[in-house]
Amino acid sequence: MEVSYTLKYPINKTIARVATRKYISFYQEDKSCDQVLLNFAKLDFNTLQKMHKRELCDITRWWKELNLANELPFTRDRVVELYFWSLGVYFEPQNKVARIILAKVWNIDAAENLAPYMKIFYTALLHLYKEVANELAKENKSFRVNFPISEVNEKVGESLFTRGGWYHGNTIPRMEEYMKNGIETSVIPNLTAASWLGMGDEATKEAFKWITTEPPILIASSIIARLLNDIVSHEREMERGDVASGIECYMDEYDATKEEAYMGIRKLIEKNWKDLN
Repeated sequence: MEVSYTLKYPINKTIARVATRKYISFYQEDKSCDQVLLNFAKLDFNTLQKMHKRELCDITRWWKELNLANELPFTRDRVVELYFWSLGVYFEPQNKVARIILAKVWNIDAAENLAPYMKIFYTALLHLYKEVANELAKENKSFRVNFPISEVNEKVGESLFTRGGWYHGNTIPRMEEYMKNGIETSVIPNLTAASWLGMGDEATKEAFKWITTEPPILIASSIIARLLNDIVSHEREMERGDVASGIECYMDEYDATKEEAYMGIRKLIEKNWKDLN
């Protein structure tokens, strides 16, 4: 059973704390298990879970006070999901501040289709960055805020502008062009920078500059995120008349059915997983 689970959910494709909970269940069924080690593992899991619950309560309270879900009803209200996403980046107790910052940025950046005149969104975003900047200034780490705002966010804006051109021109781009633009619309480079904001001294200026070099590991991560998102959201986006997703681009370029496009996209995802590993 343990082998089957590991084959289905390998370490590089699962959430560490989810895997931990599952492994505790496996381990306690082992007749040769160390009871002290087992008790320690359970204590560690439960203690961290309580911390994560408190963090989620704080983030949920912040999100409700922000009131973006009511002011901008077309945004997706999914605080728990996006906080869980941040746990996949780092669950350790020492990364509490970084985790909260990332969850907040991810919640706001999730509204990627907002038009420039949506002042409510931009005001909320600026307030968030000001809050983060004030915290980082206490540790002489203000450069971390200035970097993602001035460089990474600019690329996201350019890529969304390109998507807008496709939409208004009723254009279905070729897959190569779509994926190149999708590296930025995935907002993975943006979130990578955001995930380092609250980290320790390992998040140096050199580390932030590394993001702008478009390293292969970041490119592969971005393409995986972009295409996985397309698979689960393209039908909903088609219904509301959005720009073509990777599914439509694949179908148009290769004269494929929807099912064939799914298979083709999944092969591209698997290829990038190999590049990532």
